[in-house]
Amino acid sequence: MEIRHIDDVLPLIEGRKEFVVKRDPNYIAIDYAIQFFDTFDDPRRIELRGIKFHPGGAIMARPLHKFFNVGEREDTRPEALNFDDDHDIMDKLDGSMIHPAILADGSVRFMTRMGVTQVAEKAERHMTDDLRGVIFGLLSAGLTPIFEFTAPDNCIVVKYPASTLTLLAIRDMVTGD
Repeated sequence: MEIRHIDDVLPLIEGRKEFVVKRDPNYIAIDYAIQFFDTFDDPRRIELRGIKFHPGGAIMARPLHKFFNVGEREDTRPEALNFDDDHDIMDKLDGSMIHPAILADGSVRFMTRMGVTQVAEKAERHMTDDLRGVIFGLLSAGLTPIFEFTAPDNCIVVKYPASTLTLLAIRDMVTGD
């Protein structure tokens, strides 16, 4: 699904109480707060998992879409999955999804699904000048790098001994590829 502007997605969540639109002076974040049985009946809504827009509405960052566990839905039953296609298998890390965005003042900030949060600020410990330069180049090219942040002070279930930022994917902001 191509997404260039917030107007491309707002009609998808009109009247849907499970979605939140957070308006910050520097960005707009759209995310689901709870999942109902029909939340993702419209498959386009899977993209509304922390997607960010500039205050004027243009796409700012496109983190990972909503994904489902094996067996959670009809299309994720083991027999429905095609393991003959090329695919990557990664370790499941127990951290927080982090992605960067360029704010109006030109600064590069890490964000969680709801934007600049305490967890995102902790992840910024990893923002070296070199990494900031690479990230700025990717974002300027319309690509969103997506990381998993794990740290002793960001324990979800698994306690990690050190703070780590692991690159998971790089998505095209408009197409989602």
